[in-house]
Amino acid sequence: MIKIASLSIAAALLAFGLSTAPAAAQPILPDLIVTNISMSPTNPTSGQAVTFTATIKNQGMAATPSGVSIGVNFFVDGNPVSTSDNNIISLAPAASVALTANLGPGGASGRPSTWLASAGSHTVLAFVDPLNRITESNKSNNSLSITITVTLIPPAFVIGDRVITTANLNVYATPSTSGTILGVQSLGSFGNVIGGPISANNFVWWNINYDIGADGWSVQDYQAKVSSIPTVILTANPTSITSGGSSTLMWSSTNATSCAGTGFTAGGTSGRATVSPTVPQTYFITCTGTGGTGGQSTTITVSATPLAALHCPSGGFSGLTITDGTTNDLQESCTINGNLVIGGTGTSASLLNIGSSIVLTVVGNVNLSGSGALSVNGGTLALANQINLQYSINAAGNANISMLNGNVTTNALGTHNLTSTYNASGSANMQVVNATLNSANNWLLAELGGSSSLISTNSTVPNEIYLNGQNSVSITGPQTQQGVHLNLPSGTSGSFTLPNTSTYYTWSVGSSTGLQVGWNLTVTNAKPGLAINSHANSNWTIIGANTGQKEVTISLDLDPPTAPTSLVTLNQLPLGIVGAGTPFSFTFPWSSQPQLTLNNVNLGPLAWQIYIGSGPGPVNARISNSAINEIGVIAGNLNVINSTLQLAELDPVGKLSVINVQGSDIWSHIIQASNGGTITIQNSTIHGNLFTSSGCQVGVCSIITLTNVTEAKNGTQSSCSGNINSIIQPNGTPLCNPLNPLQSTSTFTTSNGGIINR
Repeated sequence: MIKIASLSIAAALLAFGLSTAPAAAQPILPDLIVTNISMSPTNPTSGQAVTFTATIKNQGMAATPSGVSIGVNFFVDGNPVSTSDNNIISLAPAASVALTANLGPGGASGRPSTWLASAGSHTVLAFVDPLNRITESNKSNNSLSITITVTLIPPAFVIGDRVITTANLNVYATPSTSGTILGVQSLGSFGNVIGGPISANNFVWWNINYDIGADGWSVQDYQAKVSSIPTVILTANPTSITSGGSSTLMWSSTNATSCAGTGFTAGGTSGRATVSPTVPQTYFITCTGTGGTGGQSTTITVSATPLAALHCPSGGFSGLTITDGTTNDLQESCTINGNLVIGGTGTSASLLNIGSSIVLTVVGNVNLSGSGALSVNGGTLALANQINLQYSINAAGNANISMLNGNVTTNALGTHNLTSTYNASGSANMQVVNATLNSANNWLLAELGGSSSLISTNSTVPNEIYLNGQNSVSITGPQTQQGVHLNLPSGTSGSFTLPNTSTYYTWSVGSSTGLQVGWNLTVTNAKPGLAINSHANSNWTIIGANTGQKEVTISLDLDPPTAPTSLVTLNQLPLGIVGAGTPFSFTFPWSSQPQLTLNNVNLGPLAWQIYIGSGPGPVNARISNSAINEIGVIAGNLNVINSTLQLAELDPVGKLSVINVQGSDIWSHIIQASNGGTITIQNSTIHGNLFTSSGCQVGVCSIITLTNVTEAKNGTQSSCSGNINSIIQPNGTPLCNPLNPLQSTSTFTTSNGGIINR
């Protein structure tokens, strides 16, 4: 008989193998849960940046540890989009806290802390303490998910839309902020949408083909849709007239608010005008609207009243004057040993035509006035310049020069590089179509004054164009290769952005675009180089297009209204990109305002031209440690120290002009003292230069003196290959001077009392 009644409870438990120890106490821990997910904006639409917030509650029995972050990861459709990780405050039992995303996915810094909403239904999940920083009583309840609906909003643009930048805007190679930056488009730049949209990095991206500068991907936030680029139609009826006849120009446009004609007056965005050209002429119209600028041209051919045959006498002409209102056709190649003069009054226009394969060589000047006209139709006009005697083409009044498939040479004698000037005044007009200079050693500079105009289509005539008055210049066509000098006169101010001159571009600048200048320049699908002519007491800011290539050349005219009492110093003139980050300014003693400010402008290695003393009084100046392409001194004393003189001229003009060069490397193709000017060169190196000293003024004769100067021949064919900019090293030192004969040593000539000491 078993007795258990007398056993204690403990003994009974032991008899069945059970412990009699008290139960262990459970730990007291926090327990975090997500009770709510909210977002801003509350009802997002496609393309909007959405910020998520999660409400976290501690339903446990203990507070979370102080100093330990309560993190939250946010997911959309299973993909991490953002993180909250900036709350380290202890969360008490039963307390709640709202945590808003402040970092990118997984806590990544430098990435958006928002989600770019896309249309449709989405699952949003918030997960608290994803890194297990906090020990909890329950880890299985740390997430909450909700379903949201994003309303579809049509894209801001479609392929083919015309857009304008509303701020300075980066252009990327790919739709990503980590992609390669191809360039920067300035505020107000136009372009066409060719791709997109793509959502990345919390932005909507569009592929834009900009009118000027770099093309590529830009964010939508700083683009606005505008009307399409203006389309323009310009016709002439009839397109061929006889001399003295008329034609009617008719034009119409779309998306334009204003139009301007070249060669005629355009009175609105559509209309008609009657013109009566006396020689073949191309007319242009440029129309501007919110979407940019568009243009069109048309040509009217003129059949002159039967041309009188003009034969060349034996030995040529001693001079030729045509002012009787006759029209003349040169029958054979000929030389004029003197000036060619063509004039006329009213409708009695005198004309000389140089037809196909005819070469007219002029050992003198070409002077046109009144209604005189010169036509070069397939022939060649050759100016027989000499080293100390260079001729010019002068057009005044209503004179007209037209070149259709014609040629010009300023080096008929084949010696060195010789320059002629086309001087236009009054209402003179030049039109060149498919016209060329015959060789690299020819140079024709167009100095446009008065209200003269120039139209160039697929031509290299003239090489350089200087806008000095109320001029109108139109340059069209990819074959056009010219340099245009934009004159910024004293007393004016303003700013403008350069185009991308590294490729064919379309650009309008001048009084028609609101600048305080008299001239207008229109470029259409052409690639002319640009230069800025800056004058004293002006205040201009030039903004670069940031293309990574040379954009412009700078001519500094130190021409104050009175002679400054202090020395003007230019030291270490910069090359390459100037004014990036902090604009670079030139301020001189005669003005408290900067004469010129460069803002992110790429000057390249061939950048500077300095002209001194063309104002009322002489200027004393010093240039050191710089690379200068051209120097001209009208009145003053210039010291050039430890510098490189690149390709163009070194030229003191007049008895008050003195240039002293020391310790420098000199490549200038012409070193020329004239009319009493003085050049002194010491301890320097010359490279096959042409030295010329000529003329006296009030008993003072021109003089060039060389002391301790080393001669190094000009470069070789291999060092001189490529265009001018490609043979200049980044530090500004040329490999050769293509304007001088290769491998030549310097030549020295004097005339009219000039002196050279060496």
